[in-house]
Order: sequence, then structure tokens, then C-alpha cells
Amino acid sequence: MRRSRSAVALSLLVSALLLFVPATGDATPPRKGGHYAGLITRQQGAEKTYEFRLSFDVAPSGKEVGSFVFPEGAPFGTKCAQGPLGEPAANRHAQVEGGGFDISFPLEIDDPSIVGDPELGTVHLEGKFGPKGVFVGHLDNRTTTSICRGSWNFKLHAQPR
Repeated sequence: MRRSRSAVALSLLVSALLLFVPATGDATPPRKGGHYAGLITRQQGAEKTYEFRLSFDVAPSGKEVGSFVFPEGAPFGTKCAQGPLGEPAANRHAQVEGGGFDISFPLEIDDPSIVGDPELGTVHLEGKFGPKGVFVGHLDNRTTTSICRGSWNFKLHAQPR
């Protein structure tokens, strides 16, 4: 009986102490009305580096992100010599939940000479906001051309306006 009381007391003490220890790796809310920007970098061989800028805005409420901008298109895989095959669709927004978001963009070609709506694939973006204005994300280019697919981890930083 005495051992079980000791075990219960020890368990309660450990639980109480854990309440005062900050959790590491937890997401934090985004900067309300903030602008996050940065680079996704891909090295191809020793001589060639590709950089793809990415930015997005946070709503003043901090509950939605949007206006995603990929000025150079979506990053492409290590063996794709053709470069981005399509642009991520514009005017997408995502809800911030649990300190992060998850969104997919269909790839589109903005070329009037191409007739029809070919299936190009998607770009999937997800990540969490962290302390000090950092967003840690993961992007997958899921184009239908398998040689051009790629997957990248990256960090963006809150920018002054």
C-alpha cells in the first residue's frame, strides 16, 4: 500500500513539474498582419543552384494566410531540365489551425496558345509558425511529370513592411 501511494505521489509531482516546463517544437501563432518571405534553394551539381522565392501574408486576425506568391514558379526536381512545369494557382487562402496551415495548389499554365486544361499536378505546402517570426515549411511539387517532382524543407521569416 505504501509503494502505491509513493508511486501516485511521484506521478503527480512529475505531472505538476511538466506544466512549468515549456514544450519545445510547439507552434506559435503567426504575426497578425505579417508578411513572411524567403527562399527555397535547390542545388544541382556543384555549379548550379536554383532559388525559388516564396512569400505570403497573414490576415490581421492571424487566422488566415493567403496571397501566396511564387515569382519563379514552383520548385522542380533534381533531374528536371525544363524548369517549373506550370505555376501554382493564384488567389488561394488557408486557415491557420494549431499554429500552422496545409494547402494544395493546382498547377496551371498561363499560356493562351495551349488549348484545353491539361492535368499538370499540384503543389502541396504545409508548415508551422515558430518563435521569432519564423515559418518552417515543407513543399512538394507533385507534377504529373515524375522526373520534375521534388520535395523541400525550408524556412521563411517575417519581414518588416
